[in-house]
Amino acid sequence: YSSKILLLLTFTLLKNIALFSDLSCPHLRSSRNGKFLADLSISKDRIKVSKAVESEAVEIVMPYVSSIPLPHYSKLSHFAITTDGKKIAYCLRGDKLIHVVNSLEPQIIIRIEIKHSGHITDLAWSEHNEILASCSSDGTVKLWKKSEKKYLTDETNYKFAGEIERSDKKKINSISWGIMPYWKINKSPAGGNCPATTLACGFDDGSIAVWWV
Repeated sequence: YSSKILLLLTFTLLKNIALFSDLSCPHLRSSRNGKFLADLSISKDRIKVSKAVESEAVEIVMPYVSSIPLPHYSKLSHFAITTDGKKIAYCLRGDKLIHVVNSLEPQIIIRIEIKHSGHITDLAWSEHNEILASCSSDGTVKLWKKSEKKYLTDETNYKFAGEIERSDKKKINSISWGIMPYWKINKSPAGGNCPATTLACGFDDGSIAVWWV
């Protein structure tokens, strides 16, 4: 009887490897406000975006609202969704690019050439979807900010906005944005007040660091 259970577990594991190729791949990501959910299809050929809706029975349902096709030959590594569900950022294993896609217009793809010397281990959008953070096995976090359009003919792009680095350059596995209470405020460059923003990083040795951004 125990051998049958072992055989069943082995078969299930092999099936998952065959379907997903890499069991460490993050197949599910939610927006920071929990209103949108992005998941990778079993066939790995698209990212599906769902929206949380409260039904009359006060149950939460998640109908699909859009679908983003991926190259059939690709192996998705990491992805992140904005709080409004409109933008998906993703990267592919072996690729030196971050792809930013509008979920409503998936044919429009903005590509960011990464400056990491290692592979990307996580992506995260800031609270107001203005900054995209990417962390890497090289021990750094890169910040990318949407560039301002001066003319209608200008192409939308994301420019390198800064870097966070620890002196020991330990591998960073994950990142997460946070906002401090509004009574803790910083002066913005324009002179007004704005809430202080933090970025938490989880390192390969089990430690966590929180940075002011």
